[in-house]
Amino acid sequence: MNMANNTERLQAERLLRIVDNNANGCVSIADLGQHTRWIAPRMRDRILEQLIESGELIHVKLHTKGRPAYGVAISVNA
Repeated sequence: MNMANNTERLQAERLLRIVDNNANGCVSIADLGQHTRWIAPRMRDRILEQLIESGELIHVKLHTKGRPAYGVAISVNA
């Protein structure tokens, strides 16, 4: 087992827990960046991309009072 893959999977699980523990089951990309300061931005983007490709997360458009924000949510099929 490759240690880097194991570490990346642990971080992916933490990301999923952060999104799942949010009140409405989705979180904006900006908020996710704040909650995951401990992950390097490139690694966070790579993990998000993998989770979206695997169907565990989906892209969502969040409606706000100002400009719309974009985020991720737990997939219903996951």
